[in-house]
Amino acid sequence: SFLQGLKAEAARQLNPAEAEKARRWGEWLRNAQANAQALYRAGVLLAAGTDAAYPGDMQGEGLHRELELLVEAGMTPLEALSIATRSAARLIGANDWGSIEAGKLATFIIIDGRPDHDISQSRRVAAVFVRGRKIDRDGLRLDRQNDPGFEAISPSDF
Repeated sequence: SFLQGLKAEAARQLNPAEAEKARRWGEWLRNAQANAQALYRAGVLLAAGTDAAYPGDMQGEGLHRELELLVEAGMTPLEALSIATRSAARLIGANDWGSIEAGKLATFIIIDGRPDHDISQSRRVAAVFVRGRKIDRDGLRLDRQNDPGFEAISPSDF
């Protein structure tokens, strides 16, 4: 229900003041993207990643959108993927993350597609491995009927 509320809010008609604010935010986004590309081309370490700390940015979903925005900013899909893997690991000093190599943790995802050609295909996650073990993704799904910690919320709660 929360996600449905977010979608309804995103689809509603903006009033003139909101439309002007959205236009300005669009300009700021294009400026930020130009800055990101210039910094990357100058050799500055960029990293992608989010901890989904705000409503509407679901775990994982935010990163896929970051990848798309990096490509929209002018990076190639492979550069965007590297920013989210190798560069992110380097930024936090995680030497055993960020690439698939002998001696590393073997935590990775398998994509049903070619995100190196079309970054939106990064959303097509077929399998997840953590430390070399395949995760049962269906077993992780929330069972709203039996999960005692589940509490329904509405968008107005935020």
